[in-house]
Amino acid sequence: MGCSDTRTDPAEPEWSILDTAILLYLALPTLLFLLGWLRVEAGVPLALLLLAGLRRSLTTRREPIPPLPAALAVSTAVGWAALGGAGHLVFANFDWQIRDAVLFDLTALSWPVVYDGPLLLRSAIGYFLPAAGLAKLIGPGWADPLLLLWTMLGAALLLLAVAARTRTPGRTALGLAAFCLFSGADILGTLIADKPLSLTSHLEWWAGVVQYSAHTTQLLWVPNHALGAWLATVLIWRHGGRPTLLPVLGLLLALLPLWSPLSAAGVIPLAALALLAGLRAGHGRHSLSLANLLAAPAVGGVVAAYVTIAAGTVRHVPVWADLTGAALALVIGTFLLLEAVPVIGALWLAQGRLRLDQGIAATLLLALPFYSVGPSSDLSMRASIPALVLLALSIVDVTATLPRSRLGRALPLIAVLLVGAATPLTEIARALWEPRWPPAGLGLARVTDLTVITHYLADPSGSPVARLLGKAEHAVP
Repeated sequence: MGCSDTRTDPAEPEWSILDTAILLYLALPTLLFLLGWLRVEAGVPLALLLLAGLRRSLTTRREPIPPLPAALAVSTAVGWAALGGAGHLVFANFDWQIRDAVLFDLTALSWPVVYDGPLLLRSAIGYFLPAAGLAKLIGPGWADPLLLLWTMLGAALLLLAVAARTRTPGRTALGLAAFCLFSGADILGTLIADKPLSLTSHLEWWAGVVQYSAHTTQLLWVPNHALGAWLATVLIWRHGGRPTLLPVLGLLLALLPLWSPLSAAGVIPLAALALLAGLRAGHGRHSLSLANLLAAPAVGGVVAAYVTIAAGTVRHVPVWADLTGAALALVIGTFLLLEAVPVIGALWLAQGRLRLDQGIAATLLLALPFYSVGPSSDLSMRASIPALVLLALSIVDVTATLPRSRLGRALPLIAVLLVGAATPLTEIARALWEPRWPPAGLGLARVTDLTVITHYLADPSGSPVARLLGKAEHAVP
């Protein structure tokens, strides 16, 4: 079922209401951006073009997921998402101070959001826009609960795709556990690095210079970066280069930068492989669609121009500037031996081979630590998300299809998952153990020094896309 698989087996999924829901979930933030942030004469035609591009992929065909696996998936998603910062039901990690401020400004201020300077809120705001837009209509106090519901919906769509693959209650439970607890061997890295260790430790930064975040870490800390890449990768995993996905493959990529440009970059190789597989299978004509040829470049071009306004002002400080030569090689080598190699090797043993899409994901994971962008290894952390998701979904494939008679081949994979589970379990423990704190009800200008968060703000003067932005009042610091 990978990107390189061009079979037309009836068991392969047809495009269903689940796929439609995923695509619409990914598209809604961009639609709101076009209508809310751009001038009417620019935003409305682009929004209509986006809707026209989506129209061909709308269906009410039911996804044949048995009721109990579907219920397991939805209930797991609701509980999983409730552990994060959205909704503030439990402890929220400190990054949520900024996320709460972004959500506050998007809800309380006119769009586009502009601060004195003038500084435009130029950021990957896709995750926040649906909750903020609806809260503008029904009341700002609803913003945080709506963001929680939006997060739960995204997680539910993801885990329903897992249930659609596993189908029986037992295999679904195993597949959900494997996905939600998927991680590298951070616990071993923490012990090797002699870092402090407790039930609520944040284990991800044991290497000091780079991390690949566990899925639970991503959901609890950075759903704004994770959800878009997760769901786009799910569509590629389900459909690959088949005619079901090819008509909207380019548009799918165009929707992702507003969610997270760096996460979107990690989806591109998987999408390219899907397109190549489709061309090799003779499905190329399906890619010649309105969505790909017109909507994708028009909508994607405007969004990409927005998220890259004054991109040169974003700090690019290599996190390993103080490490060179043998020391750097030792750190990166140890990191890869614990975070990437075990799951790749164990998956290979369980399947007897690696599919081409899995090989691409493995190559990305082995290569990303050698190039640093951003002050916190942002490229590695975010661009690795699609590759990590694909490998986790590949484990779901093993869970769904491996006969009991061949269970021995999966023992290394089970061991890798059990060792990796320490990371998500400590994240969950911290969420439940540390004291809950509510949103401060303050915007970015109140909780930060606006001059230092350059990855959120930019002076739009001189940018071509600035001419398309609507007129907004300046926010008062």
